[in-house]
Amino acid sequence: MKKILAAAALLSCALSISVSADGFFRPTEIYGSIGFGGLTSGFQNDLPNQTLSPTPDSLTALMPMLGVRTYLLGPLGIEASFVIFGSTSANTNGYDSLGMYSYSVANLGLILRAGFRTGRSSAIAVFAGGGANYSFLSLSSDYTSLFSGVIFYNVLSDIGYYAKAGIAWYPFPGFFMDISGWYYLINAKFDVSGKKLDGAYFLGAMSMGFAF
Repeated sequence: MKKILAAAALLSCALSISVSADGFFRPTEIYGSIGFGGLTSGFQNDLPNQTLSPTPDSLTALMPMLGVRTYLLGPLGIEASFVIFGSTSANTNGYDSLGMYSYSVANLGLILRAGFRTGRSSAIAVFAGGGANYSFLSLSSDYTSLFSGVIFYNVLSDIGYYAKAGIAWYPFPGFFMDISGWYYLINAKFDVSGKKLDGAYFLGAMSMGFAF
């Protein structure tokens, strides 16, 4: 098994280095992304189930993001990104959506890319990565306003993690579009009780960016 993994890593390096040798793939990329998905588990999911009536059918998430990645060792790079104004809404059939959480999230991790030329001036690349996130999460005022006289304590941020994988298309050098799937674990806790406010998210994202 170790020999297979080592061979796969060497092949990935060789492909990436051979493709980037002609200058097509640039070492640094910046991008903007929009992600949609759902909150599937954790206390962020349990809280509205316990407090709202009727129980929400689903909790959907929106995550606009800006990011930068730079490939320092051939196909291996470092990626940093920031969710600008993320939100999660509770949805119930026959009712307007209710904002549950708002947040910004900082991500930092590693990314691996393997690229392939598809023509004289175009290419595709597959990528995967993951790392840590730090979220600045709060309960939505739309949600807390439903409970007159109930005290909702402040929420403290905490460290979580993420993983992602996707495919990118480069119609010409210096510009790309990609689609990716993300798994997010966003952590927070209430400041008085210390109760963990964790949430597992699955997202699909579309990005556009420039390389230089």
